[in-house]
Amino acid sequence: SPPPSPPPSPPPSPPPPSPSSVTPVLLGQAVNFAILTKSGITNLGNPLSSITGNIGVSVTIEAIVGFDVVADGTRLFSTSLQVTGAIYSTSDAVPTPAMLVAAYSDLEAAYDDAALRAPSNTCAGLANSSECLNVNGGYIGGVAFKAGTYKWASFVELMSDITIMGSASDLFIFQIGGYLSVGDGVQVMLVADGDRGAPKASNIN
Repeated sequence: SPPPSPPPSPPPSPPPPSPSSVTPVLLGQAVNFAILTKSGITNLGNPLSSITGNIGVSVTIEAIVGFDVVADGTRLFSTSLQVTGAIYSTSDAVPTPAMLVAAYSDLEAAYDDAALRAPSNTCAGLANSSECLNVNGGYIGGVAFKAGTYKWASFVELMSDITIMGSASDLFIFQIGGYLSVGDGVQVMLVADGDRGAPKASNIN
């Protein structure tokens, strides 16, 4: 009789997920803000500062410092020549305070989600997971980042432009254990890598 057939080969291991297949961090109502804080926002005396998007604090308007804030006639928000968007605080009329509470709650949930993500296996085109930790010792000016999760044990200083390179579906997470310092005029450039669009600001956490 013929010899028995060899057992079938085990199926190949599935490939690791691509950056675009990583579950995004859900921002909820916080996605409507360029800057959202619980305590305050301070502009250190630079009249040329420019923020594109809404900003908000879940405290009173006095926590917005260094901006020429003008209350809108509806009392639902304020404006400033330095902000292309609206300024929201708990000093505003109903329903703004409740909206801020909900947005900040969504922000905290998103922060907790992003903070628990493990550093990626490949970051910025580097070879192994250890290189996703403390990139450039925290001095990241001039670095081009590809999709992934990056982690610094302490500070990050950004004194020259950086590049966020990828597609519209890619996810970028930056976990910083200490302070973030950004120099005057520094730009974060979103650059398409291929034909699937440039990275979205809402996918940078």
